Amino acid sequence: SSLRNMLSIVLRKEGYSISNAEDGRNALKFLRKNNTDLIISDINLPDSDGEHIRVLADAGYKVIVMTVLDDGAFRDEMFAFDIVDYIIKSELQRFGYLIKLIHRLELNERKRILIVEDSKPVRTFYRKILEKQNLIVYEAEDGQKALQIISEKNIDIILSDYNMPNMD
Repeated sequence: SSLRNMLSIVLRKEGYSISNAEDGRNALKFLRKNNTDLIISDINLPDSDGEHIRVLADAGYKVIVMTVLDDGAFRDEMFAFDIVDYIIKSELQRFGYLIKLIHRLELNERKRILIVEDSKPVRTFYRKILEKQNLIVYEAEDGQKALQIISEKNIDIILSDYNMPNMD
């Protein structure tokens, strides 16, 4: 499509290596043979009505959905598949947003964040979100463990609960 070609040109000008597939079958065939850091995909492809998004996310790929479908409920459904972001194609300024998002994901590869939270389910929830943003995530269940990790690792960001066992 012309939008796919235009996006490829913009991303190549930004210095990214780009590969294109016009449908889900060709995309999966390419992914079996090649490594990729990020997938940008429409929901509706000639051979898929969105199921490929779940398959890609379940396989551990970082997926950004770009689509004309501006439906909040459907957007929420896509985020349940652990996608990185959901971008509406019809808004031309979204290319600028996409470029900034990709740059941020690149910068995040070097950022270390420590989650200090006594609730394992909450830590797991945060970890899942933060890892999709390419952050290096460490966890501590209390203040003492947090201090240990801080002394051993070069932590850039701390996300902490206030009331903790052993040490607040």
